[in-house]
Amino acid sequence: MKLQNYLLYGTIICAFWILLTWMILHLNEGHLDKKQLEDYYEELSKRFRAELNFKLDNLDARNVRQLNELHSEINRLQRKLDALKIATHPSEAVQSRSTSTTASKQNDGGKQLKRVGTSDTIAVLLLACNRESYLKKTLDLLLHLRPSAEAFPIIVSHDCNHQATANQIASYGNQITFIKQPDQSAIDLPAKEKKFEGYYKISRHYKFALNQVFKTMDYKYVIIVEDDLEISSDFFSYFGSTRWLLDKDPSIWCISAWNDNGKDSFVSGNEILYRSDFFPGLGWMLKKDLWEELEPKWPAGYWDDWMRNSEQRKDRVCIRPEVCRTRTFGETGVSKGEFYKTHLKFIKLNSDPVDFSRKDLSYLIKDSYDQSFLSRVYGLPEMEYQQALANYKPELTEIRVTYVGLIQFASFAKRFKIMADSKSGVPRGAYKGIVPFMYNGRRIFMTPPKPS
Repeated sequence: MKLQNYLLYGTIICAFWILLTWMILHLNEGHLDKKQLEDYYEELSKRFRAELNFKLDNLDARNVRQLNELHSEINRLQRKLDALKIATHPSEAVQSRSTSTTASKQNDGGKQLKRVGTSDTIAVLLLACNRESYLKKTLDLLLHLRPSAEAFPIIVSHDCNHQATANQIASYGNQITFIKQPDQSAIDLPAKEKKFEGYYKISRHYKFALNQVFKTMDYKYVIIVEDDLEISSDFFSYFGSTRWLLDKDPSIWCISAWNDNGKDSFVSGNEILYRSDFFPGLGWMLKKDLWEELEPKWPAGYWDDWMRNSEQRKDRVCIRPEVCRTRTFGETGVSKGEFYKTHLKFIKLNSDPVDFSRKDLSYLIKDSYDQSFLSRVYGLPEMEYQQALANYKPELTEIRVTYVGLIQFASFAKRFKIMADSKSGVPRGAYKGIVPFMYNGRRIFMTPPKPS
């Protein structure tokens, strides 16, 4: 009954808000001067937000999700009113929008109405749990390197109910938006899975945070980073300049900052970007419409491997760099430092910044890329893997090594010391089975047999 009362109250407020908005936009258009319109805007905004936030603050977490539709309608109306304000007082409207974009309010379960930026705004979602020192390092870098608070607003989502981490996040004040994952209940799992509960909590946190950013805050794009990532100085240039690819090419479903074979000895050429069938993660961008597709079937655990399943990927690709724009320093965490000491700590983070806004990245569009990339790779001189290991004919700067099947790929990969595993039939970093890497100073493409 309590929930029904809240929903009824919210519906009444929303209807009242719609009526007043209509009156402002239509009935009074020819009768109010600029000062009167602006006064209407300010007074209605203050009253409405004060009343609604009071009610929302008294809801429990279970009820918040049911108000998402109401939030979306309010965000739509807010954009209309902002458009009116811009029309009547452009300079002050721009200043107001910039301030609201960086405003931070601590809230439980996303119980606030958030003004979004322009259609080009890319939100940065930082997920945190109980590593306050890790969080500080990552967040300090994000704030220091981002070119604009309006273009890249930062939302920090906190799970785990860890007070020291919560205090650390709150200390950043209005530089960020602070949200809390409200469901801290234990997850019911079979006994053999109980030790992996952390992976299920991470998946739950992702779902909550992405719903808040896309549904409640109504952003169109988001970059996801976790609290143990170091970023390169051109991190924002990379994501800001590749965003358009998500709109232009439906075969591209994410932009990632990560190369699984990104150790220093395996990379060269910090401007090189690839299409990849393998979902890399570790600093990645997606669009709202992809989340609308994935959210209804989001897995209870192991979300990243789930993303790599063919049922989710649907032959779509991620864009990834040759030289990583992120590097993890997370030696401690849910994975207990798995692979960190042997692999992850040796990943090269780009140190020579690239202004990607000055680069023509249209070559990454599927039709253009497939034609040029495949003809280039399969036109290279071919060697046996033993010859490549022995640096046969060192004057050849690019060569091709053919493998047949994933078992042989894994065998060759181990000899070259690149990542040998695959997920759902796709080797790490591969596009159409082709895995590029540097070895002994030259580029090798491990490829399946040439298509007939």
